[in-house]
Amino acid sequence: MKTNRNAVLKRSAWLSVMALVASLHLAESAHAQATSRPPERMTYQGFIAGSDGVALGNTAPKNYDVIFRVYDAETAGTLIWGEQQTVTVDKGYFSVLLGEGAPVSGVPNAGITLSSLFNSATASDRYVGFTVKGIGSGGADVDILPRARMMSAPYAFLASRAVLATLAETANVATTALTATRATNAISAVKLVDSSSGTDLVTNTNNVVTIAGRLKVNSVLDVANSLAVNNQATVAGSLSVGGILVASGGLGASSITHTGLIIGNGICQTAMAINAGNSLVNGYPLYVAGTGFTSGYSIMASSAIGAQQFIAQSDRRVKDVIGMSENPKDLENLRKIRVTDYTMKFGGAGGQRPSKGVIAQELGEVLPNAVSTGSNIIPVPAQDAVSVEKDGPQSPVVVRFAAAHGFQKDERLRLEMDGRTEEAQILNVPDEKSIELSSSPTSAPKQVRVIGRQVDDFQSVDYQQIYMTAVSALQQVDRRLQLVEQREAKVMELERKAARVESLERDVAELRKLVAGIQAGASKNAGSASVTGSASGAVASSR
Repeated sequence: MKTNRNAVLKRSAWLSVMALVASLHLAESAHAQATSRPPERMTYQGFIAGSDGVALGNTAPKNYDVIFRVYDAETAGTLIWGEQQTVTVDKGYFSVLLGEGAPVSGVPNAGITLSSLFNSATASDRYVGFTVKGIGSGGADVDILPRARMMSAPYAFLASRAVLATLAETANVATTALTATRATNAISAVKLVDSSSGTDLVTNTNNVVTIAGRLKVNSVLDVANSLAVNNQATVAGSLSVGGILVASGGLGASSITHTGLIIGNGICQTAMAINAGNSLVNGYPLYVAGTGFTSGYSIMASSAIGAQQFIAQSDRRVKDVIGMSENPKDLENLRKIRVTDYTMKFGGAGGQRPSKGVIAQELGEVLPNAVSTGSNIIPVPAQDAVSVEKDGPQSPVVVRFAAAHGFQKDERLRLEMDGRTEEAQILNVPDEKSIELSSSPTSAPKQVRVIGRQVDDFQSVDYQQIYMTAVSALQQVDRRLQLVEQREAKVMELERKAARVESLERDVAELRKLVAGIQAGASKNAGSASVTGSASGAVASSR
């Protein structure tokens, strides 16, 4: 049997209008769970008549086995999908839901969703052809011609404004979305779906975009608020993020522009590379503008920072000098600072190696300006979870404890998850024994232990203040030392003078001795002369 095309056209019988409509089979409506994605079904209606113009099923409804096929051309072309259904034809008319049939040997079907037929550059050329089995001469199968071109349902034109997310790897999806209805609206409408599991890879909550899998953009990616990539993202051009950029895996781009924070363990871009020589910001390979939300820091590191040299800005033109440091007071304060030997409870770059330093709480009593207060994690007695659950890649980790935990919503915790250390924020507190955590693992960890929690009165020390206090104190010590040196010089001069006086005194003593000896000898000689003269006189008288 052949189909009389003229007869069919005269009757306006070719009603094979293929439409992408949001309609579900009744059985599916009754039992299927509602999702955010459109149903993978398409309504197809048609009319079949023989070469004699007589409609099939003219006297009574009749069932026929029909193979439906989708091609990318009206004639010949490539067969891209097909299935077989049992179709009830009543006076030539039939209506089916494509996507509910059975696979046919040699016809592409396995794992192919109907929506995936429209994710290429030739999506506008889709033609449906079908074959009615066993109605030809000798029970032959008959191809019903011509193929009918798929046409858009009225509201399907909205899809052309968003551009399918599956084209993101080969087309300028970001540019098209921005010029249509802004990226925030387009991302809300578009889903990146894992072809094997059907899981949504992109979620958009309050303009915060989270990508669970791998993202590749051939041009420019512009996100109005925040972007989180849990696996790996590659952007051939530039990446612009208005808020927080989180990359738990790898993120590569020629340049990254952001007004918030960058967080991640695999972020790499030309502008951040050492000795990059291009894509510099304010003349620097890495430039961090602004400060943290509460800490006041531009950069915070969880471990040690190593560098050949650290240079601080100290130009007179950027400072308002309000006075000179009081050297005597600085010396007095320096004497009060207690230096301790300690090890870090959380370990660190030096592990458990003892270090020397000060205790912030003690230093605050001596140098208040050297101590600042902010949020950070401190150790707590370990709490082991009794159960850990995670419904899907994008769902939070639900942790339950044996006793009341005492944690608060939005608090950060430090955790040991299956042997690794990680920090996570509490998204919700369902009850006193349970918490919901934001976490990068796509599946629930087997073991979770809480070893630290956030406090808002964590104290940090500005060692620069200690160093400069020490410099001022040394200046005071130096002044005192200069006075001592001056006094010592005077003492030494006095000692030299005293030594000369002692020498003179010795000389005088010797002279005195010499004079005394001379005087004693003179006296003796004078006495001898007087005795001799008296005797002679006496002799003369007696005569």
